[in-house]
Amino acid sequence: MSFDGGAIGGAFAVGFALGAAPGPVQMLILSETAKRGLDGGLCVMLGANLTLLGILVVLALGSRPSRPGLVPSGRCRWSAVSSCCGSAASSSGRS
Repeated sequence: MSFDGGAIGGAFAVGFALGAAPGPVQMLILSETAKRGLDGGLCVMLGANLTLLGILVVLALGSRPSRPGLVPSGRCRWSAVSSCCGSAASSSGRS
């Protein structure tokens, strides 16, 4: 598989543009830093990063859904995913 340099550059450009745009957490950190000073901003940043760490740890350990029907077993059973798997096209008579 070969990659075109333009495609890789475009992917990095889109990733940089999405990562550089301030989101709600960055705006909260900036506003709290302006209100409370550097110590307050660092506390808010620590809270946001520890929350993200907790979410990543839960995902890494393999959380289960609360209802057993949420995860498809074997073939696709979700209507949104079934079109990707091809079962929606075959069930509607299209090939």
